[in-house]
Amino acid sequence: MKTPWLCYGVFLVCMRMRQYVGDKKSGGYDKVMRENLERPGPLLLDYFFSGKILKTESMNLKVRQHIVERETDTLVLLREEGKKPFIFHLEFQSTNDRRMAARMASYDFMLHLKYDLDVVSAVIYTGEKPMKMNNSVDFNGNHYSCRMIDIREMDPEIFLRSDKSKEVVLAILAGGDSYDRRQVIRRILMQLQKLLPDEGGEMQRRIQELEILSGMRKANNLQKQIIEEVQKMPIVYDIRGDLRFQQGVAEGDLKLHKVVKSMMKAGLSIKVIQEYTGLSIEELEKLKREQ
Repeated sequence: MKTPWLCYGVFLVCMRMRQYVGDKKSGGYDKVMRENLERPGPLLLDYFFSGKILKTESMNLKVRQHIVERETDTLVLLREEGKKPFIFHLEFQSTNDRRMAARMASYDFMLHLKYDLDVVSAVIYTGEKPMKMNNSVDFNGNHYSCRMIDIREMDPEIFLRSDKSKEVVLAILAGGDSYDRRQVIRRILMQLQKLLPDEGGEMQRRIQELEILSGMRKANNLQKQIIEEVQKMPIVYDIRGDLRFQQGVAEGDLKLHKVVKSMMKAGLSIKVIQEYTGLSIEELEKLKREQ
């Protein structure tokens, strides 16, 4: 007989799988951040630079010098009014890395060697724990530093007022505890509806990304709030009518039902299972009869 703890472990794994149904190739938080800020919008660039940005050009994220290759998260060539063109290198970090400054230095020296341009760099920390990374590194008389920012120090308005739907969802991580998270979620959904009124597939992807990113703030139970607000919002395109969404939900439900039955076989009570799964007593009773 499986132990209750083993069943809980299986259940948690399946719940995680269910969360990513329909987005199996997402790659997690880092991939969402990288893809959604491939080319930063004007408001985000204003956060980093005081001058007027005249032009933004995407650059190849991979930098190769001899046998060494590095891949950056966001790399753009910027032309700021009154200044020479320069490279803006932006990285996203979800964990504290004590060697982050050294990593950034290796990227930036390679970029400078390849393009012979100045490189301005920054790291946006998105993790749940407090940021504890040094922004500089010194060795053998050499010095390198870059800007490191906890995304909670950034005003959610930077993302909420963006005209890029991919940037809007990042507002879920911005701002500190003083911000009403539920209100931020509502603002995100309203802005997405405004930007994607007739693009159901894109709306679905943004909501999936929003839920993925919410997993970085487990203590705030953001995913539950997102689901509740999505159900309440009069979104023009109802993602529940999307065939792929329906298939994903059906697949997730099937996996969840299998786990529930395993928990029942292990001797867990209906009440305990209901607490951990959120399924109704009626649903659980029905699954029990199907065993």
